Amino acid sequence: MSEVKLLQASNRTAVTLPDEVLAQFQNGRIRALVVAQDLELALRQCPKCGLANRAADRACAICGTARQKITLTDLLGQRLNDDNVDVEFVGAAAGRLLRRTGGLGGWLSTTRAVMHRY
Repeated sequence: MSEVKLLQASNRTAVTLPDEVLAQFQNGRIRALVVAQDLELALRQCPKCGLANRAADRACAICGTARQKITLTDLLGQRLNDDNVDVEFVGAAAGRLLRRTGGLGGWLSTTRAVMHRY
């Protein structure tokens, strides 16, 4: 619970809005993720450039390729193999608190961002 409260109170060192967390995570700017257990986000990913987000657009905003539906678990699996990111899943009261801001939070890295495939 204390980790989630600290995450939500940290405005410069963390992000808690799912779209921002996903963007920062894919750009290599997240060092640790906190995820509410059983969180399901409807994501679409471009198979060409790899960009994934919650936008309903069927075509990628970057390259125009048709996007495919994926799960958050799939995205985490793809990225965690390449990136050194700690992931903590929280349930019970901490999970409910984290879900108030979308169920996903990330601690920002102090190192420079690395662009991934796009």
